[in-house]
Amino acid sequence: MNPSRKLRVQSDQPMTYVDPDSLEEKDLALVYIAGKTSEAKTVEGIFTHNGMTYTVKPTPFLRSTLFGGMVELPGVGFYVPVELAEQCRGLLQGRKFRVGLVPEGEE
Repeated sequence: MNPSRKLRVQSDQPMTYVDPDSLEEKDLALVYIAGKTSEAKTVEGIFTHNGMTYTVKPTPFLRSTLFGGMVELPGVGFYVPVELAEQCRGLLQGRKFRVGLVPEGEE
């Protein structure tokens, strides 16, 4: 996954990945944080296949350590227009993506 790539689409095609700057006028919701590249690619495929408009940004997340502490790790955050957030979360839940799912209100 290359977060800096731009997808150009014709107006009759559904929007998928878009550059973050093109969504700066929209309210976005963080719906998922992927901790692995393979996980991010799978989420990207789900959103693209379903015609969801989304963008990705580096987004850190916390993971517990073996000794009960917490460590911040780099992740890939999937951001969607607020009006698509519930639908996108549903797509991911239906495919058993739960660990990185960001519940509504915790964006």
